Amino acid sequence: MNRFKPILILILAFLFVVPCEDALSQRRKRRSSKRSPVRSYVDIYGGAGYSLMMHNIAGSKTPGGGAGMIGVGYDLKHRRNPLIFHAGLEFMLLNSTTKMDPFRLEGQFNYGDPTITGNYPMDFYMDFNPYKESHNRFSINVPILVGAEFDRWYIMGGAKAQIGVLGFYNTRGTVTTSANDHQLIGDFENMPTHAFEANDFKSNGNINFGIDVTASVEGGVVLDEWMPRNMLKLNNKNRTKLSYRAGLFADYGILNINANRTEGSILRFPNYDNVEGGTPIPANEIKNVSPKSLLASDKAANTKLNSLVVGAKFTVLFQVSKEPVKRKRPKPKPKPRPKPQVPLPDPPFFYVLVRDFDTEKPIDADVKLYRNIAPFDTVFVSRTDAETGMAQTRVKSSPMGLRVSRSGYIEYVDSLPGIYNDTIYVDLQPIKENTIVILENLLFDFDKATIKNDSTTSVLELEKLMKENPNVIIEITGHTDNVGRESYNKKLSERRAKAVYDLMIQRGIPADRMTYKGMGSRDPIDTNETDEGRAANRRVEFMIIYADDNGSAEEATTE
Repeated sequence: MNRFKPILILILAFLFVVPCEDALSQRRKRRSSKRSPVRSYVDIYGGAGYSLMMHNIAGSKTPGGGAGMIGVGYDLKHRRNPLIFHAGLEFMLLNSTTKMDPFRLEGQFNYGDPTITGNYPMDFYMDFNPYKESHNRFSINVPILVGAEFDRWYIMGGAKAQIGVLGFYNTRGTVTTSANDHQLIGDFENMPTHAFEANDFKSNGNINFGIDVTASVEGGVVLDEWMPRNMLKLNNKNRTKLSYRAGLFADYGILNINANRTEGSILRFPNYDNVEGGTPIPANEIKNVSPKSLLASDKAANTKLNSLVVGAKFTVLFQVSKEPVKRKRPKPKPKPRPKPQVPLPDPPFFYVLVRDFDTEKPIDADVKLYRNIAPFDTVFVSRTDAETGMAQTRVKSSPMGLRVSRSGYIEYVDSLPGIYNDTIYVDLQPIKENTIVILENLLFDFDKATIKNDSTTSVLELEKLMKENPNVIIEITGHTDNVGRESYNKKLSERRAKAVYDLMIQRGIPADRMTYKGMGSRDPIDTNETDEGRAANRRVEFMIIYADDNGSAEEATTE
């Protein structure tokens, strides 16, 4: 064990330094960009399966055995692509059984008392049937795996360095000893007084497995959709995010650095103890061996053992990197709209009341009212009063467009089919983290992710927001109603969110300022029991996950 201590220290130091260095690098990245491109996890896992130690001994068959392992690891997941990385430390115990076909050892020795009768040669035979040996190995493994995670599936591949800490074998069988005297007729057998009989035996010993390198592959399903995602709060800190994997793995030995040999042979035989008065059989006089690779004295018996392990594995991952948004996702509020009413005579005045979305307090803002039909002229431009939030004008009822803007807030744009009420209430949303905005009037082809040509106004408004606020980072999310299978709805919502993401990139918005995902029907804002409610739930929205302090809504209110 002393020769393994430096290796174990190096491995433990590597596993400790890599997460710490990654955490420091992520901290440096957060200081510069406020957002790390990767999520980091500490994981624990366990697995069990079938194991096999393959060798080159003739006349043998290897039915194999069982294996079990536990481990800890460090994982990295990229936020905007499916790449994943895993490094860890695991402890594995595996077993494999080798069974031999019936075989015979032959030898020759001198029989008799040279002072009385003289010596003369006698042949002896040791027939083994059955013969079974069980090999066991306990190893410390250091896996390095890379792969990808696609929605509910993942796959990884790489290598494992294995250090054999403990190895031993158990041998069981029956040996029948007989002899032949050339001066007599017939064989000596079934003579217990001379040890020519059948005896059961068993033995055990150690195996030096040393260092090995195995190719490793793993794949399976991500269980996050069906498992709890958060741990309880500890010391009033944010909840720890969890992730789960269940899959299959296979490890195959490809390199035996120190030949993985026993003390001379894989198969070991016990010392044959004769009964009192029996005939001794000197082991050093064995002449013929079948098969040749069985004797400890045979140099060809130094056989390499290549291991194969196939099994199932379950992993729990604890997220250790900080998310840009730790608070509970707020529910978006639909834009206030005038309720359809019976057309009334044109009101003498048209009022606009502008408030802060969060505080509902009146604020001053720029208001523009324009016609949505030819000649598309501007009807009214004004700034609301800071104390009352009001602006007013005389206007006749017709299709109108309304635009309300203020520094530090998301611009409000809406189309009004007509002026049916004398007051329009507008709540401006501050540009700050956790703000969710629905892209209104964004339409797609039926059951597709193609944005219709006449519904890009909302995307253009989003483009304007991103260009006027270059430090803002957003997450685009697609939603559907509950019609159809949830797995299909999730993929459709993700494709629609990506369509908005791609259009923004085409218009010059950097990709590292945006992410996208699909929620399917899991986050409705209205009932799914009516056509109107389902239409409201079919939406694309964006959430501000980072906003620079400069130009924030809080500063704007002090202007």
